[in-house]
Amino acid sequence: MARAKREFLRIRKPGGVIAILWNDRLEDVDEFARGLAALIGDRNQVGVWVDLRELFAGFDVETQVFRHDQRLDREGLRGRLRSASYVPLEDPGFFARLRQLFEAHARENRVRIFYDCRVTMIR
Repeated sequence: MARAKREFLRIRKPGGVIAILWNDRLEDVDEFARGLAALIGDRNQVGVWVDLRELFAGFDVETQVFRHDQRLDREGLRGRLRSASYVPLEDPGFFARLRQLFEAHARENRVRIFYDCRVTMIR
């Protein structure tokens, strides 16, 4: 993390602000979220968050959290997960199970994935 901190400070303009954004997928908001978490397993590091106050000790660090969601149809959900590095693309059964999960929980042909977006400003 020290290397990342040095790089943030290097590219910051004098008197500028560093903004770090991180989306945490919420895993326990509804049955679909719990099913998706079970399907993904521990491949995704949900909830991994560096203590930026500690990392940037001596700086003014402020974090705000904003809840948001993605509403996805079946192909959108498939595309969203295909773009995630932790999804086992080589496992043909993964997307079959994802389709079953979608079909079990879709409302009006859509599912919702909820996130907490952490926005940290470092001055």
